[in-house]
Amino acid sequence: MNDFGLKMVEAFPEAAVLMDLEGRVVEINKVALDLLGYRSLDVVGRSLFEFAPAQEETTLRDLVDETRVLGRIRNRRIRLYDVRGRLCELKAAFSHYQDEASSFAGLILVFRDAAALSKLEKELFELRDFSQALLDEADVGIAVTDLKGTVVFASKGVEEAFAVSQGSLVGRNLIKESGSQLALNERFERLIKTGQSFDFESVTEVGGEKRFYSNIFTLRRDRAGRAKGAVVLCNDVTKISEMEGQLRDTNSILREQAVDLKRIVEITRRLGSFLEKNRIYEEMAEAARKTLDPAAICYLQRRAKSGELEVDWTMGFEKKPDIALFIEGLKTPKIIPDVTSVKGLSDIGGFEGACAAVFIPILRKKKVFAALALFLNQTREIRRGEIEILQSIGNSAAVALENARLYREIKESAAQLEIKVFERTSELERSNKVKDLFIDIMRHDLLKPADIGRLSTELVLEMEEDQDKKDILDKILQSQERMIDLIENASILAKLESGEVFEISEEDLGAVLMSTATELEDLAEAKNMTLKINAAGEYPALVNPLIYDVFSNLLGNAVKYGPENTMVSAKITESGPSWRIEVSDCGEGIPDVYKEDIFQRFSRLEKGGVKGTGLGLAIVKRVVAAHKGRVWVEDNPGGGSRFIVEIPQAFKNFLK
Repeated sequence: MNDFGLKMVEAFPEAAVLMDLEGRVVEINKVALDLLGYRSLDVVGRSLFEFAPAQEETTLRDLVDETRVLGRIRNRRIRLYDVRGRLCELKAAFSHYQDEASSFAGLILVFRDAAALSKLEKELFELRDFSQALLDEADVGIAVTDLKGTVVFASKGVEEAFAVSQGSLVGRNLIKESGSQLALNERFERLIKTGQSFDFESVTEVGGEKRFYSNIFTLRRDRAGRAKGAVVLCNDVTKISEMEGQLRDTNSILREQAVDLKRIVEITRRLGSFLEKNRIYEEMAEAARKTLDPAAICYLQRRAKSGELEVDWTMGFEKKPDIALFIEGLKTPKIIPDVTSVKGLSDIGGFEGACAAVFIPILRKKKVFAALALFLNQTREIRRGEIEILQSIGNSAAVALENARLYREIKESAAQLEIKVFERTSELERSNKVKDLFIDIMRHDLLKPADIGRLSTELVLEMEEDQDKKDILDKILQSQERMIDLIENASILAKLESGEVFEISEEDLGAVLMSTATELEDLAEAKNMTLKINAAGEYPALVNPLIYDVFSNLLGNAVKYGPENTMVSAKITESGPSWRIEVSDCGEGIPDVYKEDIFQRFSRLEKGGVKGTGLGLAIVKRVVAAHKGRVWVEDNPGGGSRFIVEIPQAFKNFLK
């Protein structure tokens, strides 16, 4: 994907996702992130299908495949999970994305919140019908024309202004049918060219009565700002004062609604910002006080265990009021203007003097989940806007209280988990200490008699002259040496796996390699083998002394188990940020099927290849991994095997 595609998606005014041909997300814009609640790093690189329900993944894949064929798909409903695990109903469109070479490079998904969109469409239809009704009932008439003056829309109010029916006016030309055609045409053309509005007076006669109208022509533009026609406002000049009064009332209502909406938004924001139960109730009470100034308030909630609706919090009552029966089954808010007319409400919870009450049900799955009850000590008219605010207070409080409950549960679970982790960690530490003690005892108590046995065997072997006995003693000596190696290697491997602190210091890997080779010279000479070491220069690395065991193991295996009269070579080179150590032999080699297994514990080849205790290469791998390096084996081009180790250079480790 090129930068142009990424910038294009970010510039989308709607939620947009750029995907590759496999459906993986390459870029997602801020609108989409805000809608679903994710961060960019949570989404980019993952398949879009991961965010869809399992039962709908096939449908989503079919839409992607269909887009590949058709190039574009619109108005499809899809469902995706948001960051809180909720399913979002989305209205989506898919289309091709082409790169700078006009090649099919991926897909673009554009979507909106379907629920919000449906609500918006409904509101738009209601607004359109309301506007049409408002225009039809108003004394003012409105006509809309094209660039030639032909009417394309007319409200009912134009019937008297033009002495024709509303329906018959559409399609007729206002200029041609005007009694002052030339004057109107001249001013209309000036309007189209300059945008300058004008007032054109006209007179009509209906039922023998003349009506005077002031027709105000204003320019109508398209979204690009180009002239599209005119809007004609037909005013009956005798009713201007009445119209102004109606407009003032309408503006007052709109301003009042705007204030209510602003309050709802502020209440929702504030209630959602608290996670303490008492603080939420205090904020809820303050919001209710500013709305209706109630003398007493209570909040009811359905208990999970009993399923009963019970009072959870009160203000202004001497005791908890028993009002669940009055609220159970409500689907919409209920206003009781006179509580004395309802048996059981006049004196409830020790609160006397109640005149009116308002019950606000909070529904979940069409059943009352919670409720807000307010009692007033004075009778007053309650506006619809106030009821909407109270409903918002109740809903927001319910959500905030649920969030607070979840937060408390998470804190409690986290505390319990922390205790369990601490207990388990303590157990593991005790177990590791016992294990380390056992390893030390095993190494000391087994290694000492094994060394004594080896020395005794060597001594007897030197004194023995009978060849058959010498052969038997030689086999015993080899077994003893093998046992000593096994004890040493098992001890090293156990300490590596126990998680001991891994102390490091700077060493020259070239010097380590040369030192290891020197220790093997006698063994190599006995087998008439050549040791070739290429490690001239300095190769600093931050290592633990166990690095000696790595080189000793690799070189030792090559010499011990390699054929006589052959060469073992080792060299160090630079490989990016690491030192690369290669140890090559001329043995039988290692089949590909075993090249991974030989680095596992007690894994060795009985015939050819790597022999030994089965722990040596496992130790090599663990030690190299502890140095943030890696080890593997390859075929030696001249026959045999080539073991390769990479260890980070000292200055690279320091920078990290």
